[in-house]
Amino acid sequence: MQKMNNALLESFLSENVKKGSQKVWRSNIKKIITLQDENTEIEFLNDLISLGKSDPRFSHLQDSTWHTIEKNTNSFLSWLNNQSPKVEEPKVEEPKVEEPKIEESKSLAELEESLRIKQEESIMANKELKEKQEAEKAEREALAKAKKEELLRIAKEKAEIEARKKEGIIPKGKVLEYVQKEAVLSNVPSSKQISEESLRYEKLIPTESSYCWLDDERATIVGALNMNENLIVYGGAGIGKSTQFEKFCEEEKLPLIRIGSNSEAIPDDLYYSKSFIDNTVVYHAKAFVQAVEIANKIGACVLVFEEINANPESVMVAMHSMTDSIKSVQTDIGLCKLNKGCKLLVVGTANLGYAGTGLITQALESRLLPVNKKVPSKEFILANIWTEKVDLEIKEKLYRITELIEKSQVSKNHVFKIREPKQILKMWDSIPQNILLDSISMRWADNEDDEKAVKQIVQNTFC
Repeated sequence: MQKMNNALLESFLSENVKKGSQKVWRSNIKKIITLQDENTEIEFLNDLISLGKSDPRFSHLQDSTWHTIEKNTNSFLSWLNNQSPKVEEPKVEEPKVEEPKIEESKSLAELEESLRIKQEESIMANKELKEKQEAEKAEREALAKAKKEELLRIAKEKAEIEARKKEGIIPKGKVLEYVQKEAVLSNVPSSKQISEESLRYEKLIPTESSYCWLDDERATIVGALNMNENLIVYGGAGIGKSTQFEKFCEEEKLPLIRIGSNSEAIPDDLYYSKSFIDNTVVYHAKAFVQAVEIANKIGACVLVFEEINANPESVMVAMHSMTDSIKSVQTDIGLCKLNKGCKLLVVGTANLGYAGTGLITQALESRLLPVNKKVPSKEFILANIWTEKVDLEIKEKLYRITELIEKSQVSKNHVFKIREPKQILKMWDSIPQNILLDSISMRWADNEDDEKAVKQIVQNTFC
């Protein structure tokens, strides 16, 4: 696309537009010039207009106005193209390449040396090409990541703007009510062959979660749900990647469907299972079909894939259609599609350090907005990770143990700095303390030598 500027615009207006209309034309085209100056990598007018529609500065413009802006800008670009005379490039005949002739006078040793030199040059050239390709790939990945982060920021801003326009920022517990105002709800499943029992959503709403919100986590979830975007949450084990969605769904009375990833999974595991009742095949909705049907019933649903990068590639490919803007999938028992205005938040969690996990497909990654889960503070751990039955004094001592282990020389592979032995602590009042402390020491230790060192740290702290 031609580079536009204000000087060229004034020349175009004076030559082609009546004086009475120049003000409107100038205002319309200047918006596109501003977007082009701010986004020099964008090559097409349609992409600039799409970006402008999501820009808060132009949120007051209607689609009809954008149509006029596009027509005016196209006229300007057509005029610009005609200003540059087209020069035909002279045809150059390709020179005939003659095969190199081997001089008969060269000795065998000279020929071998010449071949060796050419092979070394070829290896060096291939190495340089590979380095350039790797550098280009790194830059491409960095750009893609930056674009996705910018898209998430825009999505959150747009969600806030829309909420303020209608009733102010959505208060806690009002998200479903807000969604239902525009959702097209239906109690009729997409296929009569799906068992109604598998579409009951009351049992899928979490009833209790001790999670404590960090920073703008809740605002990110609300923004992504409102925009029908998808998220992938990266972070280590036990820091609350999935629990935050339990907390959100508990607060908003939204159904939460969680599915564990499995290297043995097949695409049908996302859709439905079959059973026979009185010699009749009955289909039971699973994961995605269940989430879509429930969202169509009440307006919204949250679907979480635990360790999404542990799935085989065939399952990831099956997720492409369920994570695009339409959120639909064609199955053997009919089309499963999200109704207009209904919201389905698809979330993947990923801990890249887990055994058996790998990278997700590039197409699936492009459909998921990345969120890096921060490590919780000490206050968060004491208040939310451990059972509430245990006194704060005991929690403080156990937290002190994790700090001492971290500073010690024992192996850190199995040392839980955040995810403490919660099930053991729940029995604090019913099992002798020495047995509990021994169990905790074993949970924290990586091998026999480390177990002795950890046990000593535990005893010194409690005695």
